[in-house]
Amino acid sequence: MFRYGGHYYYMKISSSTGTSPITLPVNVSATGYQYQGLATNSKGEKKYLHFNTVAADPAPFKRGQIVRITFNQRYGVTNYKLVHR
Repeated sequence: MFRYGGHYYYMKISSSTGTSPITLPVNVSATGYQYQGLATNSKGEKKYLHFNTVAADPAPFKRGQIVRITFNQRYGVTNYKLVHR
């Protein structure tokens, strides 16, 4: 499997579990957010995942939003994206 490939899991956001500083491409500091929880794939299999937001999408997620997380067996969480209903 490639570095950014993996299986999709879907997690419903309940709340942020913490924050961490991140540096944006223009040398400006911003706040990144940490999330964790139980995520489910399309087969109904569940996995406990945690991820941190990155400079490409540092904004916090709201309670109840659903995030699609790409999980790679070798590299862990490699990507995340907000799913619109």
